[in-house]
Amino acid sequence: MATAFTYTAHGEAVLEQDHNSGTYNRHYKRSTTVNSPTAHTPFVFYKGVDNHVTIVINDKSRRPSNIRDKTIKCKLVNRRGDFVTLITKNAIVESYEESRVRFEFTPGDIANLDPAFYELAITAVDNNGFEFLYRNQLNYKGEFTIEVRKGPLGATPAAQTVSTFSGEGAQYSRIAITDIQLLSPIRITLGADHIFIDGQSITITGVTGTTELNGNAYFVRTVPGTRDLDLYSADPGSAATGKKVAGVTNGATAQMTSPNHGFSNGQKISITNVDGMNDPGNPHPLNGKSFYVGDATTNTFNLYIDINLSIALNTSAFSVYIGGGDITINMIDGTSGFSNYNSGGFATRSQSTNPFYSGSVAGATQKGHRDGLHTVAIYTTAFKGKFYIEGSVEINPTDADYWQIETNSIYGYEPYHTATTGVRAVNFQHNIWNLRFYFIADSDNTGTVDKVVVRT
Repeated sequence: MATAFTYTAHGEAVLEQDHNSGTYNRHYKRSTTVNSPTAHTPFVFYKGVDNHVTIVINDKSRRPSNIRDKTIKCKLVNRRGDFVTLITKNAIVESYEESRVRFEFTPGDIANLDPAFYELAITAVDNNGFEFLYRNQLNYKGEFTIEVRKGPLGATPAAQTVSTFSGEGAQYSRIAITDIQLLSPIRITLGADHIFIDGQSITITGVTGTTELNGNAYFVRTVPGTRDLDLYSADPGSAATGKKVAGVTNGATAQMTSPNHGFSNGQKISITNVDGMNDPGNPHPLNGKSFYVGDATTNTFNLYIDINLSIALNTSAFSVYIGGGDITINMIDGTSGFSNYNSGGFATRSQSTNPFYSGSVAGATQKGHRDGLHTVAIYTTAFKGKFYIEGSVEINPTDADYWQIETNSIYGYEPYHTATTGVRAVNFQHNIWNLRFYFIADSDNTGTVDKVVVRT
């Protein structure tokens, strides 16, 4: 991975003896005069950037040594008492003819090293497996010295992340799902408080296990006092699809009262929010359950467990009805055709074609950067629509102080003509104090703008 800077240190090394030349060996034996490498100056490694060490490996006459049959390594060693090998690197051969090799240290290699002095031992492993130490000076059996210093670059500023948008006077919401119960209707549990309301449409995405829900839009009914939502194929509170419970009898065949209900025999219904009618060992046996309508009159009907209307619901052992209750024929029946929930998923409030705005984030000028360069990463899931970036030079801008930043030479904004999932990067250069973002979803959009990440 390339970084902003690469620091390269240069040095020279020599073996204690040259195992490849009998001529040189004889010369060394009859003479004490050799052409030794110069004194080694400590190498400096800077944190946060790439650091390379280039070594020329010579013989005792300062001639290129034969390194074709050797594996050259380096070992960075802690010199402060314990001499533990911290990093081992194999050499990259730059030139066999010049016996020049390179060791590359990435920012991650030395990220956890304290600024201090370390030793760098360079060795050669021959074809017989023998490992020989290279010297930095002929008369010194020592290692190369490495000084690790703090980086010349300041710390990279943290990116700013925007994941909340508002519009139509309500918070744009995308909330994680933590559980799904295969009831009738299906009940989902959210991982945070929400602003969903009865009859509102949401989209389910990213679920593992109960994948049958993914990509579909559902209408919800909230469960008071919880983070649960029941799922329906139509607004369960509308006059056409939803009715109220007015009473339930105790007996071998439970009779439900619902004035002018309009249900017909054999029709499947779901019941929620009934108070009372508890069964010992089975609290709220009516809620979250599906039944079949039988013996229907204008204002009453009996509850049956099977579509053939042969097994009536026996409520003789239930406690008495207290009040409340909702009935709908448009529940999503989780008792058949759905896989068990595993993990993950999001519930997202269905988007309108009105703008959804973010709050303000700091621009380059506010961050103290005079070049005005901004990089914006837009994360979307199956989103169709238009995405806009606005800027302002005001410290405390009003809506009127923002102006559109052109990010596309044709449209000015970022177009999402088809349902797009992924990350789109946008760069622009303006000396602005504040940024904000907004998007307008297409009328057939079912996706989401998940977050925006800004770095200046």
